[in-house]
Amino acid sequence: MIEEVIESFKIVAPMLVPEIFSINNIKDVEIREDDALLSYSIPKPLDFEEVLNALEDQMEFILLYYHQAVNGIAFGQSCCAYSNPKYGHMIKINACTNANGMCDSIDVTLYDSLDFMCQEVLEELRLKSERGSFLYHKEECDVMSDFL
Repeated sequence: MIEEVIESFKIVAPMLVPEIFSINNIKDVEIREDDALLSYSIPKPLDFEEVLNALEDQMEFILLYYHQAVNGIAFGQSCCAYSNPKYGHMIKINACTNANGMCDSIDVTLYDSLDFMCQEVLEELRLKSERGSFLYHKEECDVMSDFL
């Protein structure tokens, strides 16, 4: 089942966000028990704002957080977005900046269980809140309401 989800994402993602996803940029695929992780490299690194805008412009992606490890430093900024469960996709996307403050890779987690995805998204939000600071984040109750 998860293999079908992977293949579907590989086909659809370049149409949704062509500046980020290309089948040629997949550097690793890891199939796990409840999900799959696709790691993409971005040959021409993007400004972090470009990544945020690309994710926010897609109607089915909901920004979970925009985070910085240390105030005022471009290195260590990260964001996470997840697909709106109302559209039937179960996807979480993570990006972070490199030492130059640019985004050169993206991790995509594909799920085969909405319950597991919700748990993972909430856990990621909790873990991220322990270090650094949020520039934006959804409240846990709002995240949970997305999954109802």
